[in-house]
Amino acid sequence: MPARKKQDGEPKRIVFYIRWSSSKQDAENSREGQQNALQSYADATGGICVGVYTDEGISGRRDDRLGLNQLMRAARSRTRPFDEVAVWKFDRFGRKASTIDRRATELEELGIELTAVQQPIEGKPSVVRFVRTLLGGIAELFSDNMGEDIARGRMTSASHGVWTNSSVPFGFIRDYRMDRGRMRPFLIPDPDTEHIIKRMCGLYLDGTGVWKIAKTFWDENVPGPNDNPWTYARVNNMLKNIAYAGFVQFGKRSKFEGTELLVPVPEMEIITLEEYNRIQEIMASHTPKVRHPREVASHHLLSGLVYSDGCDGKMSPTGGERSYYNCSLRRIQIDHSCETPNPRADHLDAAVIDHVFGKILTPENMDQLIEIVDKGETVTTQEVEEELTDLQIEIEDLQKGRKNLLNLVETEQAVPADIKGRLTEIRETESQREASILKARAKLANEKALTANPKKVAAYAKSLQTWLREENVDLTKEILNEVIVQVRIRPGEEKDTTTVIIRYRIPMPPREWKESADVEELLLRKNQRSLEYPVLADFANAVPELTIVLNHI
Repeated sequence: MPARKKQDGEPKRIVFYIRWSSSKQDAENSREGQQNALQSYADATGGICVGVYTDEGISGRRDDRLGLNQLMRAARSRTRPFDEVAVWKFDRFGRKASTIDRRATELEELGIELTAVQQPIEGKPSVVRFVRTLLGGIAELFSDNMGEDIARGRMTSASHGVWTNSSVPFGFIRDYRMDRGRMRPFLIPDPDTEHIIKRMCGLYLDGTGVWKIAKTFWDENVPGPNDNPWTYARVNNMLKNIAYAGFVQFGKRSKFEGTELLVPVPEMEIITLEEYNRIQEIMASHTPKVRHPREVASHHLLSGLVYSDGCDGKMSPTGGERSYYNCSLRRIQIDHSCETPNPRADHLDAAVIDHVFGKILTPENMDQLIEIVDKGETVTTQEVEEELTDLQIEIEDLQKGRKNLLNLVETEQAVPADIKGRLTEIRETESQREASILKARAKLANEKALTANPKKVAAYAKSLQTWLREENVDLTKEILNEVIVQVRIRPGEEKDTTTVIIRYRIPMPPREWKESADVEELLLRKNQRSLEYPVLADFANAVPELTIVLNHI
C-alpha cells in the first residue's frame, strides 16, 4: 500500500519505542532517560510525538514483544497513524541483527522511517542498511557475551552454595548471609512446610504412587506451593528435585558450555542422599524404555479402544507387570469423580478376544447383521445422495466467498490482516465439508457393496475369526480394530464385578479380497494404504453391542 503523503507545512508524526530490561539500568537506559532523549529529538526536528510504545522487563533477544507487536500492527493499518519510529539506540529495538533488519525493512516498505537518535546514519539506502546491520550485529555480540558473563557469575555464586534462581522450591525459605562482601540468598528448610516434603518422600518410598500422593494431599487439604492444588506433575517434579537432598544445582539446561555444577549444602538437607537416590531408582524402574513406536508395538491389544462409560474419558493401560486400564481424565484431574473400575489389562484383553471370536465373528451373527442392513435399517441411498448434493453446493458457496475476499484485497478495499480470520474460518469449514463428502461417499459404497455380495462379507468375517487365534500381536490388534468401535467400562450391578460393553461393526473386505487370500498380508497392505478399502459399515439407529461381566480378581 502506498505511503500516506505528508501535506506541506504538516509536522512529521513520530512515535517513540522504549524498551528497558530492569529498573536497575543506568539513567540513560531508563525509561525516563530514553523518553527525554526522544522528545528532544522530536522537538529539534520539528516533529510531534503521537504515541509511545513500551516494553518493560523484556529482553531485546525476544522477537515477540507486546509493545513492539502493537507498533507493527499500527504501522500496517490502513490509517497509518505515524511517519517515523524513533528509538534511543538500535539495541532498544532488538538485540538480534536479524530482528532489527527484518522490522526496519518492513517499516521502510510501508513508507515509515526508523531512526536511532544516538546512532544517526546518513547516506544512500544501501549504506544505511549496511551500518544498521553492523550496529545490530554489535548489539547481538554484546548480548551474547553479557549472557555468558552473567551465567559464569551465577555459577561462581552457586559454587559457594548461593541460591541463584528467582523462585524458591516448596519446603525452603531464603536466608540472606554475607558472602564475598555482599548479602546473598541461601536456602534453609522451612519449618512450616518441610514436614510435607518428608511425608511425600516417605509415602513414595513405602510404595504409594505419585497420583495417590497427590490425591491424598488434595483430600486432606494439605497446603501446596503458592496455595496451588496438588497435581501428578507437581508431585512428580518435587520427587526429582535434588535440592531436597541438600544440593544446589546450576546450569543443567544452560546453553553455555562448562557451566553445569552440583554443590552439596548440608544445611539444605530435608531427606538424605540415600533416600533421594532410592526414589530416583524407583521412578526409573517405572519409566518405560524409550524406543521408537515403530520398533515396538504395544502388547495391550485394546489400546485406544477402551473408554469410561461414566465420564467418556479414554482409558489407557498403565503399570508394570500387572497393567490396569485407568481413566485418563482421572490421572490429570485430582478432583475427577469418575467411579469407573480399572480392569486388569490382560483379563480384559482375553475376555474381549473370546467374545469377538465366539459371538461376534460367527456366521450366525454376521448373517443377522447383514439381514438388518439388507432390510434398509441403515441410511438409504437416496438420503446419502441428497446429503452429497447439499455438501457440494455448500463448498461452492464457500469457494465463492473466499474469491470475493481475495478480490477485495486486490482492489485495495481491504488489507490481508482484516480478512485473515475470515479466510481461515472458510478454509476450516471447507475442509470439514470435504471430509463429510468422503464419509458420505464411503457410506454409499458400503451400502452397495454389502447388499451386492453378503456372502463375501460373511466369508471375510470367517477368515478374521480363524486368524484371531494366531499368536501374532500386530495381526490380532489389526483384526480387533477391524471389528470393534469401542469397549466401554462401567461398574457392575453386583458387588466386585465390572460390566464391559463391546460396540462393534461389520468388517468390510477389501475390494480385491478373495477367500483364498492371505489375511495377514491383506491387513498389512491395508495399513500401508496400497489398496482402496471402503469404510466399515455404520448403523443408522444403533451400533450393535455385546455385554460382558468381569469378576474382580
